[in-house]
Amino acid sequence: MRSRKMRSRKRRLEVSIGKTINLGNYESIKIHVGLAYDISNTADLDEAYDELFEECSKQLTENEDNIIGRKK
Repeated sequence: MRSRKMRSRKRRLEVSIGKTINLGNYESIKIHVGLAYDISNTADLDEAYDELFEECSKQLTENEDNIIGRKK
């Protein structure tokens, strides 16, 4: 019988968020940000999700700022 080495399996966590921005004059634009990240089976899923959601939110806000001309 052959022995098997334990492999560290990974899980893929994906988070995406979107927003519709009213540009006025009956115009709007939809923006969407999504990120995927491989995490090990031993990683805390809630913590990894929170980190990805925070980064998605940051990216969404930066894109929104660029679209509507806000300054940081």
